[in-house]
Amino acid sequence: MESAAVALLQLPLPDPDPALARANVPLASGYLKACAPAEAAGSIRILPRELANHGGDRLLLDWLLEQDPALAGFSCYLWNLERSLGLARRLKETRPGTRIVFGGPEVVEGQPVLASPAVDAFVLGEGEPVFPGLLEALRLRRPLPRRTRAPLAELATIANPYLAGALEAGPQEPLYLETQRGCPQRCSYCFYGKQFPTLRLFPEPVPAGVFALAREREVPEIYLMDPSFTAAQGLEERLKRIAELNSTLIPLHTELRLEAVTPEVARLLGRAGFRSVEAGLQSTNPEALRLIRRAFQREAFLRGAENLRAQGIAIRTGIILGLPADSLESFAATLEFLKQAGLAEGAEVYPLALLPGTELRRRASRLKLEFMGLPPYWVLRTDRMSEPDLFRAVRLAGDVLGGELFPPILPRFADPAPGITGFLDLRAGTPAQALRALALFERAGSEPGALRLANSVTLLAGCSQLDDASQLADLMKLGGRLLEANPFGLYQLVLEGPELPSPERSERLAEAFYNPRHYFNRSRYYQEDPQNRFSVRLFHLTADLEAARRHLEEELPFDLILSYTPQLLGRGRDLLEERPPLLVRRPLPPEQERKLRALYHDWPNLLLFTD
Repeated sequence: MESAAVALLQLPLPDPDPALARANVPLASGYLKACAPAEAAGSIRILPRELANHGGDRLLLDWLLEQDPALAGFSCYLWNLERSLGLARRLKETRPGTRIVFGGPEVVEGQPVLASPAVDAFVLGEGEPVFPGLLEALRLRRPLPRRTRAPLAELATIANPYLAGALEAGPQEPLYLETQRGCPQRCSYCFYGKQFPTLRLFPEPVPAGVFALAREREVPEIYLMDPSFTAAQGLEERLKRIAELNSTLIPLHTELRLEAVTPEVARLLGRAGFRSVEAGLQSTNPEALRLIRRAFQREAFLRGAENLRAQGIAIRTGIILGLPADSLESFAATLEFLKQAGLAEGAEVYPLALLPGTELRRRASRLKLEFMGLPPYWVLRTDRMSEPDLFRAVRLAGDVLGGELFPPILPRFADPAPGITGFLDLRAGTPAQALRALALFERAGSEPGALRLANSVTLLAGCSQLDDASQLADLMKLGGRLLEANPFGLYQLVLEGPELPSPERSERLAEAFYNPRHYFNRSRYYQEDPQNRFSVRLFHLTADLEAARRHLEEELPFDLILSYTPQLLGRGRDLLEERPPLLVRRPLPPEQERKLRALYHDWPNLLLFTD
């Protein structure tokens, strides 16, 4: 085997909003590179962040082919498992000599992926103890073990990936820091506690170098990603140490149990620089909590919340929809508890996921829990809640908590990053011209002039183009070609014109871009929606006030986007009061921009700019 390169990939959560990709920090890849022998570390390539976060499937394959790795390792999570497997298959077809390794939370006994012929080796558990051995087998050209159950890592031997130079820190994203691994809780829905049953502290739980690096690189936030920051002993001493190191008060965020937050702990958290925390409540129903092995002390929980608020620390509380023994009434009681406690703002609702390897999944049949067989493994009906009840609960949560469980899907009228195409304007040319450009893209993504497509692409066409049979056929052909090249891509189809597009032709066009097996569709399962498609989305872009009003009065198979004109601040003011997405194509006079931003103060993401 001529190539000695190793490529490591972690693919992001699929979403049309490119800002969400910033959360895709390849921490596992960084740890692996940091623990590799010095002579091998130089040949390890982590998929560049911009490419990982915004690149389409073909673009990622081009990068892999350019690296020509002897080994490609994928960090597999429920949101990227299928896409990782699809990319691995295409790589194996093109470069059969490349050895492919899967690890991460989705690599669990009993998972169908373990039988995939596209993957040579699977690592179950922490990768650091196993990775040097894989590199050694690669160097000696020995076969890789098909399945390796890794022992728990000795944390004293693991270098911090930022300090080792395996990951870059910068002003655009949080820095992720582990101070411990393992969790003393045994929540039956969580795989983490089962996989890492003992609580282990890093020998230097709070590395001084990390805070110095964060200051130097102007990191906006440090996320201490321990599953329960308050679980380990010596909490107050750790907080005092963090306060010493965090002299510039870089904002900190972590997860903790509110019951553990005394007035003194809250004071030390504030002094150390914590500005926000996540606190899992899950439910106030004692029977549901007993079945998931989850403790809850109501009065201590409320006191902890009050102690944090006294320090100005924001609290994001999580609850789970669809727990065993939870009914619509008891779920409503949990929502009411949050509201009365002043915790509704920032509260998040998660449908119960029956994760592979968890106790709850093993007991699902006995507990009468039906769930999706594919990621995100959400519950579909329970012993106390029918499917319609779960939909009612989602609506109720939106009403009580005041917010949307599912943020609106929006097109983007600009590319997500330099050199990556996420916006195609088909009005200026024709779909046939786009097909010719795509042909160059399909031949070689690195050729000059080739389309380097993003993982989410907005296409803008005229409503009248649907009325031309030839152009409609070309648009549909373009959809088929894009799906072939980027099967895990997301597509937003924007049809511009004063009149409503033809619903029948719009539906035909959407079907040409639609992948019904896309993870993103399942992740929006509980969103009630007239389009009932999410991986491809139809929009009508118009400046016509009457057409826009029809959108608000009728249920149509496309979403409305208003194209800004000054008349909207006059006789179109009623439309703006409904806060539809608004496209602003050119710089506005300061007074008009001020009025718009004031109107959309609580919904700034609905103001869309072409710049």
